[in-house]
Amino acid sequence: MSGNDPKVAELPSVMRTTGWDDYALVDSGGGRKLERYGRLTVVRPERLSLRQQVDLFAAAEVVAGYGGSAMFNAVYARRPGRRIVIASESYVARNEWMIASLKGDDYHHFFCTPELTSPDGRWRPDQFHSPYTFDFARDGAALETLLKE
Repeated sequence: MSGNDPKVAELPSVMRTTGWDDYALVDSGGGRKLERYGRLTVVRPERLSLRQQVDLFAAAEVVAGYGGSAMFNAVYARRPGRRIVIASESYVARNEWMIASLKGDDYHHFFCTPELTSPDGRWRPDQFHSPYTFDFARDGAALETLLKE
């Protein structure tokens, strides 16, 4: 081992939180993990069958998530609703906006600064999947307001 190798603890450690008053783990069976924060339920649709995804999104009034294929499920909504997308400025696809426009949704998009940028200002394909960080100082209050309405 060299001096640059990571240090490994001799004993495992367990980290626990004291919990939140408005949090609940609703279901963790069958590969699912449904969590509730206040009145919001967090669902990870990629583990659901197509039929389950259609049913879930058809009934949803508010759908918030990261830009990408899971948000495309809003096409199954039976009625207009609120759609909130968080994505990098380098995520140039606008499918979520087009679906929301056709459905008559109340659409909100938060653009985040990507980690990968181009020195000459030109867009590069590797920027499309660039990691990014949501700017809570700039957009946190607006997102919180949308989620509470």
